[in-house]
Amino acid sequence: MGAIGEQTKSNISPSPLFPSCRLMLTLMTCSSLIVLGLLRSNLTISLICMVKRPPHPPPPHHLLLNLTLEANDSDRTSNATNRWPVTQGEFVWTRQYQGFLLSAYFYGYLAVQLIGGLLAGRLGAKHVLGTAVLMGAVLTLLTPAVARFNPHLLIFMRSLVGAATGFIYPSIQTLLGIWAPPLERSILSAITFGGLSIGYMLAFLISSQSCQVSMDNGWPFAFYTTGGISLLFWIFWNSFVFSSPEQHPRISERELSYIKSTTGMKTQKLNQRKSFPWRKALLSPAVIALLVVQTSQTWFSYTQVTSAALYLKDVLRFDVKQNGLFMILPYLLVLLSTTPLGFLADLIRRKKILSTTAVRKLFQTICSFGSAILISVLGFIDYERRYAAVAVLMIMHIVSNIGRFGFLVNPQDIAPRYSGEIFGIANTVATLSGILAPIVVGQLTINGALNEWRTVFLISAAVFFVGGLVFLVFAKGEPLSWAKEDCVEMNQVAPEIKEEEPNIPVKEPLQKGPLETDEKKR
Repeated sequence: MGAIGEQTKSNISPSPLFPSCRLMLTLMTCSSLIVLGLLRSNLTISLICMVKRPPHPPPPHHLLLNLTLEANDSDRTSNATNRWPVTQGEFVWTRQYQGFLLSAYFYGYLAVQLIGGLLAGRLGAKHVLGTAVLMGAVLTLLTPAVARFNPHLLIFMRSLVGAATGFIYPSIQTLLGIWAPPLERSILSAITFGGLSIGYMLAFLISSQSCQVSMDNGWPFAFYTTGGISLLFWIFWNSFVFSSPEQHPRISERELSYIKSTTGMKTQKLNQRKSFPWRKALLSPAVIALLVVQTSQTWFSYTQVTSAALYLKDVLRFDVKQNGLFMILPYLLVLLSTTPLGFLADLIRRKKILSTTAVRKLFQTICSFGSAILISVLGFIDYERRYAAVAVLMIMHIVSNIGRFGFLVNPQDIAPRYSGEIFGIANTVATLSGILAPIVVGQLTINGALNEWRTVFLISAAVFFVGGLVFLVFAKGEPLSWAKEDCVEMNQVAPEIKEEEPNIPVKEPLQKGPLETDEKKR
């Protein structure tokens, strides 16, 4: 049965999650995704106050009449102009350039996904992720100076930030594959990946507030703040994180034995690690299904992250403060909902209500099909019902993040020892959609009209539907044969681990049994 079967048969009592070294690791990986969210999204809202924008077209004529029913024609024109003024930014950039600037991050991000998983497995995920955060922080601090120096160099700078932070996700997958017991994977993943929502919320809040600062036009402080927070995190990461349980100087013997026996890994020595089975992985239907669904999920999520602020401004006509608030609220709801859902996913598996495969497919199906329906509906809601659009956006964010317990944790299920490499392969292809999505949005929404955004949303719905369908048919939730062979070799040493603690209490009743029998015979 693989790792889960080994866990249920093990005589070792589970080590409490709180307090534990694996919980501390999870909190730190959660913090690393907060940093990722900060460095990825600090430009999204900052761009609104960086760029000079023309005034919005006035609202529909009958709405304008309702707003200014008692005013004459000249007063009405003046009122409309004041209500939708020109955005006073520092730069004059076309919508096409802004689309390329937003997608530049993903050029670099794409380039390192595969090598990120390989390096995390070979050199240790702690060092790879820590170096990535340090580089991303320094580059972010330099962004305002580069933006004012040369717009083409700014695109290159953003691609370097993407390359630096591109190592974070594969490193996290490697760490969770090593540290997370199988029946705790959903909850530990829920805590970890919740960090991205926190990062996005903080990025939107910091950026929107920075735009209100009068000194130096305000927007540079979004980059100074997010870069400074990332540097502070880097200090803590180097102090509290270790690449494997065996390297942790403060882990208890009970927790170490529990992790090693349930994951089936005797050692995490990097120089003993087997080479990644490329051919078997790339020909595996389960890996291909993961690749397809992750591509669809990435298209959908990156469209939201990079373009939702423009949609709120173009179609729903919210100002910068409202924009920041409505960008934050959905991620807050996601944060509050995902941890209970992680508990639920693990509970269903622990109680054997559904298999791991069925649980992963169930959660991903709700995510993919539900999000496709909601984003399609969003394309038909106009300015007159803009608060209904906000409600749909919030529900859609919650539903789209249910996939964390489908595709996102799935690499740890099908190949725990190679989860970083599997994720790197899938995310390499998936990040292509991250590059294309902002460009497509920029090309299709030149005028910012609702019918243009409707096309964007319907494309996203179709992509998400196809990805969910492929995952539903071909996904697996148990270790694959080529990954299971590695687990079997490691599980051969599991009895040695089990005997160390249980032998002392177990031997006592075994020795008393024969003695009691002899006394009865006498």
